[in-house]
Amino acid sequence: MIDELLAGLPADECERLYKAARYNWGLWARPNQIPPAGEWDVWGLIGGRGSGKTRPGAEWMIGCARRIPGGRGALLGRTARDTRDTMVLGESGILACSPPWFRPRYYPSRSLVLWPNGFRAHLYSADEPDLLRGPQHHVAWPDEFATITKPEAWKNLQDGLRLGERPQVLLTTTPRRTELFLDTVLGPRDPTTRKRPITPEMIASWAWEFSTVSRDHYGRAVAHRSVFRRYRTEENALHLAPGFAAKRRAAYGGSSYGQMELDAAILEMIEGALWNLAQMDKLRVPSAPAHVRRVVSVDPSHAADGYNDACGIIVAGLGEDSHGYVLADRTLNASPNAWGHAAVEAYDDFRADLIIYENNAPPGKPDVVPDVIRSVDPKGRIRWLGVYASRDKRTRADPVASLYEQGRVHHVKNQDNPGHLAHLEEEMVGWDPWDPKAKSPNRVDALVHGIGYLMLQGPGAAVAPMSVGEKDSNWR
Repeated sequence: MIDELLAGLPADECERLYKAARYNWGLWARPNQIPPAGEWDVWGLIGGRGSGKTRPGAEWMIGCARRIPGGRGALLGRTARDTRDTMVLGESGILACSPPWFRPRYYPSRSLVLWPNGFRAHLYSADEPDLLRGPQHHVAWPDEFATITKPEAWKNLQDGLRLGERPQVLLTTTPRRTELFLDTVLGPRDPTTRKRPITPEMIASWAWEFSTVSRDHYGRAVAHRSVFRRYRTEENALHLAPGFAAKRRAAYGGSSYGQMELDAAILEMIEGALWNLAQMDKLRVPSAPAHVRRVVSVDPSHAADGYNDACGIIVAGLGEDSHGYVLADRTLNASPNAWGHAAVEAYDDFRADLIIYENNAPPGKPDVVPDVIRSVDPKGRIRWLGVYASRDKRTRADPVASLYEQGRVHHVKNQDNPGHLAHLEEEMVGWDPWDPKAKSPNRVDALVHGIGYLMLQGPGAAVAPMSVGEKDSNWR
């Protein structure tokens, strides 16, 4: 019937009809690529590799341009190159998806995409979060959201969504085990129950949503709706090279990495993880007994600005019952001078006996951590000890994980801040010790050195604070 209808039309009419249909995204999109009904604040498309995430992102931004003449949008990629090459110039990017009668102009020198009706989308890089300070937007599209390593980029982007009646964000990404990603797509943990609003059963349905509540400047409650859709690589097989998905599945096997890359599985705990939350919850205690000794354990960061590498700072103690107690997590992204001050502050706050740190300086290179400590403790009142990490992270972590299994390490609650160890615990259960490409677990490294020293190798007797000018052959 359709063929007969088209056959009876003039050639120019057929061409015009084809062009109109080609740029009508609603005719080609899968149901899970269409924006959700009703009002929403965040819409997330969580897909496997090649599952079709960029095209709906580009089409949504084009739709926003039509809907908001003279408006402002933000395009945020992992790097400036990713934003340009994927979101704007890519095969499924904005320029390729825009119809000729509503095609924007791209100005590389201004990092700007400008539509005929005055709507403009600015290009940003997640590696440069400060560029998002100040600019205002109606809508935003962060692509590969889970690869963002600087949470400040997401925070600054949200702070700039202050134009229009209801600013909106579309997230497109393949999942990763990062705190920012999990908190965004599953909702933050309740500080008391440690539960998220989204359960694994809800995720298995391939579509979920949740609401959070904030207060406006009048004190009124405002609900924010977040809606998420998840889909596999195979759903977009028609637009992929033949056998692509099958080849990738054969390469990944049944690994957790393959589940994320192809099935868009959202994994908080992984097969082979050394710890689990149920175990930690069972051993959690409201307070610790008297301590034989306390240490501040530091996994140092040598990054100048601290953005790319956090400094792990964990406070732990050895109780009179010979059990270990994790007291605080003071980890931060900061310069050496700033984390040096944080470590000394933790030392004073908890009246610790020692700062223990990983000496990861290459052979023949100076150990800079003592210099950092001396710079913030010029009177030399603080004891410290460097530990050289001669074995791989998993080998070092195994004995400490065994102590947890034996029920000999406890996380101590903080009534004023129930979630004070949440980031540490999420890193513990989310670290894959078998993945050589896994991000270095800064908090876990600090924990392992601290508990390992207290319970596996350190002396059991408390150490009196060293007086100014005192020398000790065993301590520095």
